[in-house]
This record gives sequence, structure tokens and C-alpha cells, in this order.
Amino acid sequence: MPTISKANPPKARKKLVKTKVHDTELSDQFSWIRDDNWQEVLHSPNVLKKNIRKYIDDENKWTNKKLSFLKPLEKKIFSEIKGKIKEEDSSIPQKDGNWFYYSETKKNQEYSILRRYKSTTSRKNSLIYHDWNKESIPYKYFKPGGAYNSNNHNLLAWSYDDKGSEFYKIKIKNLNQKKHFNDKISETDGSVIWETDDTGFYYIKMDKNHRPSCLCFHFLGTHQDQDIEIYNEKDSGYFLNISETLSKKYLILTIHNHETSEIRIINQQKKDKKLNGNVFNFGPNNKSSITVIDLIKKIKKRWDLLNWKIFVSKKAVYESKLLKLNSNKAYKLLNWKCQLNSEQTLSMVVDWYKFYFFNKKTNMYNFSVRQIEQYQKFIRSLKK
Repeated sequence: MPTISKANPPKARKKLVKTKVHDTELSDQFSWIRDDNWQEVLHSPNVLKKNIRKYIDDENKWTNKKLSFLKPLEKKIFSEIKGKIKEEDSSIPQKDGNWFYYSETKKNQEYSILRRYKSTTSRKNSLIYHDWNKESIPYKYFKPGGAYNSNNHNLLAWSYDDKGSEFYKIKIKNLNQKKHFNDKISETDGSVIWETDDTGFYYIKMDKNHRPSCLCFHFLGTHQDQDIEIYNEKDSGYFLNISETLSKKYLILTIHNHETSEIRIINQQKKDKKLNGNVFNFGPNNKSSITVIDLIKKIKKRWDLLNWKIFVSKKAVYESKLLKLNSNKAYKLLNWKCQLNSEQTLSMVVDWYKFYFFNKKTNMYNFSVRQIEQYQKFIRSLKK
């Protein structure tokens, strides 16, 4: 068999870097190959420094060229392994509620196909509810995570990795309408546990060091920034994972390192479990909500004496024109409903501050009481 020639291999430049660890000095002439922003590279490989990428690419090209004589053997071994695998196969159906779920593989297809059928019918009536092969088409790299049906069997949360970094993204699909929600959840470990009422789901978020460190809850139809942090493990030596009991009444949070573990139970039927220590936005309904910059303009218009000059920071040049108050979290968690529109709310707030500044901060109690009475009178009028 031919041997690998060592002629003209790529040569990494040397740059001595000394570091001290536990009173021991370490010398490394090739530390520059490890990018300082390696955490960011995991998310976006394109941000890898050009000189590092060039060296790695050159090394890979040289290796591939020198090992090219092994290609026939590689194909032979691959064909032999593939020949021992049943390409046309399916799993045993598993019952979940009134449905049976199973997966199947097809010849010359890279990923499995997920199917289901109602318990009142048979397997021959099964329908495809998720095809990993079709979902992989838009991506250069694709690794399936998991597929998790909701308790009412109308929704599917599925996860995938499209970078090779093992930071999984989560998408939600309406199985009846065969359409995806706009919800986009990123930087997760790929696991999902649905809430019993299917208003949202639990997931584990990864930190910048690729550690599953935070248990979060996502409400359907909201942005990930509004997700609720239920538990955050600060000790970098511990990891999190989630599961649920067969009854689906309890969520099981496992906190572990390589030697010990701890289990915490969350009763999913207790609706107040997620409210402790959370921040809520209270304001106009989202239809009448306005952007930050429009809000400032309206305040300036209502308060003639304000000599404001509107200045938009270069660091937030787009935010003031886009950001709006979103009260969805208060609506869904607290069943809170707004009674005033943005104009009515703004009028009362500006009046309060006018009184506050022009009356030298005195008599605020009486003025606040009058405003509350005014609001209560308005609410009573709505109920008539």
C-alpha cells in the first residue's frame, strides 16, 4: 500500500505564547490557531479569522490529496456497511392519546419520515406529519434534533442544528394547517416538553460555553426575549436536562455533574409556578401600541414646555423605530386586559408628570387619587 508523502505539507507559523496555570508555565507556539471568539464561531463559522481558516483549509486539502489513494477502499467499506443495513424500514408504532406514532426510512433518503394514524383506524391509513428530508433541503448542513407533538396532537415542535455547532433551533408547526408559526427559538439542547394546555413549552437553553444551563418556558406567538427563566444553574460544573412523567402532570428537571445528580419536580397543573420573580409589561393592547420614537413625539406634542431634541443613538439606530411594548405575557399569564388605548393612557401619564413638576412634588397623593377615581368612573361606564 502506498504511504503518505510528507513533501510540501502546509507549515503553521510559530508565535510563542506563555501562560501560567497552577504555578506552572506553559509554552505554546501554535495558540493562534485557536480563535479567541471560538464561542461565536460555533454559531457562525464564517466569523473565523481568515488566517486560521486558510491554514485549516490548506491542511485539509493536503490531507485529502495525500489520502486520495484510499478512496476506492473507503467506497468499498461504505458499500459493505450500507449493505448490512435495511434501508426500507419502520419502527413499531407507539400509542400517544388517540394516535399511534412511528417512523420509517426510505431507500436513498438521508433522514427518517415521521408518520401517524388515529387509534380508530389502522397503519395503512397513516399520514406523514413530518419529513426530515424535506426540512433539510434549505440547509448546507442539517442534523435533526427531536420532534415533539403537543398534547392535543395539533402542533409539533421540532429541533435541528444547521451549523454543526450542536446549538439546536426549535420551530413549531400546525399539523392541521401544515404551516409553521413565526416563533424562532435558538441556542437550545433540542429537547421540548409541552405544557399540559399546549399554550407553550419548556426547553433547555445553552450558555456560550455550550453548557445546558437554563430551564426556560416559551409561550406560543411570542418572541424568545419574552421567555420565562424558571431555573438557571450558575455552577459551571453542572448540566441540566428535562423529561416528564408518563401522566405528563409533572416535569422532571435533572441537575447533574459527572459524580452527583439532583432532581426537581414541577407540577405543570399549578399555573402560578412561572410567575415568581417575573417582569410584566402593562400597557395598551398590541394593536394600538406604538414605537418608542412615536411615543416621544406624542409626549413632546402634549407638553409644550418640553424643550426636547430627539436624538437617536448610533448604537440603537433601528430600535427606536421598531420597538413596541408587548403585553402578551401579562394577557396570557395573568389574564390581564387593557381598558385604555394609547392616547388615553398617554394623556393621564403626561398630566401626572405635569402636576408633579409644576407643583413642586406636593399634593401628589390627592392628584393620584383623583386620577384613579377618573379611571374607575370610565371602567364603570364600559360595563353599562
